[in-house]
Amino acid sequence: MTPPPLAEEAVRLALDPWLDAAPRGALPTTLDPSCGTGNLLVAAAARLRARGARPLQAARCLRGVEVDAAAARIARTRLASLLGGGEPVRRALAANIRVADATEVAPRWLRSDVVLANPPFRDRK
Repeated sequence: MTPPPLAEEAVRLALDPWLDAAPRGALPTTLDPSCGTGNLLVAAAARLRARGARPLQAARCLRGVEVDAAAARIARTRLASLLGGGEPVRRALAANIRVADATEVAPRWLRSDVVLANPPFRDRK
């Protein structure tokens, strides 16, 4: 789990150069391939909102993959709470925060402009 201050700094370093170089209003497809409860994605959503993205725009450009269904549900709930925007935002988050192993997700879906990641930590016995 990425501590929120570290998540915010990582997001600032990853997103700001992209946003500064992009055409006005363009948003990067942003992926966390092992999102857990969403700390990196929540920080990204907050950063995108601070830079002018509307709730649904932000929800549509955020993608996460998580093997634990409960953690993915928490990530979706946290993002929906931060973004607001009602049912359209919840639908976008349901489609974009997937319960799966990222190594088994179609590479085309994983393609993104920015990848935010903390290495997954698993007990391998």
